[in-house]
Amino acid sequence: MGRSSSHTFGQALIGLAHSSGAFIQGSNPGATNAGAAFAAHLGGGLDLGVNRRFSLRLIGAGYLATTFDNGVNNRQNILRIGAGVAIHFGK
Repeated sequence: MGRSSSHTFGQALIGLAHSSGAFIQGSNPGATNAGAAFAAHLGGGLDLGVNRRFSLRLIGAGYLATTFDNGVNNRQNILRIGAGVAIHFGK
């Protein structure tokens, strides 16, 4: 990434999430997977290159959905929006 170049990025992650504690209770709290649930994260953003190692993240947004048993609808939805500095490792 050269000086003052910009690029967009996106990502999609799916898998399992794990949680424990008083707020997460599966149908069988004694089971070892009582706090395991499906999770998916979709996101993307826009970076503005400063130099070879650093970029300014002008905007980054992501949506996280999980299906932990919460006694109501078993869905959690989280929207995250941010900005900051990105550090690049490697060549």
